[in-house]
Amino acid sequence: HLAAASAGQGRAVLLSGEAGVGKSVLVREVERMASERGFRLLSGVTLESDTGVPYAPFVSAVRWGLRDLPRDEVGRVLTRVAPELAQLFPEAARSSGRTDPASAVERTRLSVALQWLFAALAKDAPLLLVVEDLHWADEASLALLHFLAREVGAARMLLLGTYRSDDLQQRHPLSRLLATFQRERCATEIAVRRLTASEVAQLIHETLAAADPGVRIGSDFRDAIFARSDGNPFFTEELLRSLVETGGIFYAQGSGWGQKPINELAIPGSIRDIIRARIERLPDEARALLSAAAVVGQRVAFDLLCAVTETDELVLARQLQICIDEQLVVEVADAREGVYAFRHALTRDVVYEDLILPVRRRLHLRIAQHLAAAPDTAAALVAPH
Repeated sequence: HLAAASAGQGRAVLLSGEAGVGKSVLVREVERMASERGFRLLSGVTLESDTGVPYAPFVSAVRWGLRDLPRDEVGRVLTRVAPELAQLFPEAARSSGRTDPASAVERTRLSVALQWLFAALAKDAPLLLVVEDLHWADEASLALLHFLAREVGAARMLLLGTYRSDDLQQRHPLSRLLATFQRERCATEIAVRRLTASEVAQLIHETLAAADPGVRIGSDFRDAIFARSDGNPFFTEELLRSLVETGGIFYAQGSGWGQKPINELAIPGSIRDIIRARIERLPDEARALLSAAAVVGQRVAFDLLCAVTETDELVLARQLQICIDEQLVVEVADAREGVYAFRHALTRDVVYEDLILPVRRRLHLRIAQHLAAAPDTAAALVAPH
């Protein structure tokens, strides 16, 4: 895609994947490659607080690209190329009296002006325009993304966007735009997937090899890390970091890396924060459902959840759908009907460990009582782990 953009065949590419899977790392590598090929770089990011800020990632990218220029010079560049952008950039505020980018006409005007600006910046050198975390972008930014993706073919430009696939619900504005991209075929999507067990072993090796080039990774250690991280690179690295900090694995000069017996890996605070932030978005009823499921285990049958939570089937189904939409739970496709699993083993661990002891005991007791009352159906109610 970089080669095509450099040759005048503009491209739009979207990187998708769950949090921590490596999208940003891949973007930094693309930026390095683009810089080596003589590209001009504009790199912007959408913050969670930018949800209602028009064109936030694109304004961020322009500011980043012009960061070495004095403020007055930035204003002159914007005024000369696209004076309509005054309301988005205080540096050019004297150029226009418009202050409301909310109307459809004004949004179109601003989209065209930004496209002119990017095309002008791409004349002297090919342009790499990066906009990260589009799952937090406002509708004006998504409309501009669509406009640029349709128009990029005429410019020496690679438009590279990223978004968290686990933050998209069915009605999310970006979900609708992605469907439009598929119909119009004006953008390429690359899904960044989790690592396999062998790739996790390679990541562990490369991480520890910085201190000990001859390090060997045992299969028990690899399997323990992989079982907890589920192949998520960030989770893998944070687990390793936590193990080093707590002495779970240690480096001894002359003898290399060693490890204590791995009975249970502590969950680092950085991972807990990510998981808790997602859980806290749930309604109370859905959180209670997750708590009951966590006590059962990594997988749980729908019938058992109904019995333990004493919830009506239709109500429970709606709560499960909320958990699925938030990418916390998945329906197990290769099992019998009505089996659900936590999307990450660490999610189940965090939910379970956050339960206070009386609640945890009560849930364990309910599950045990239900299985004891129906011994013939116990095996059918508890999903295999």
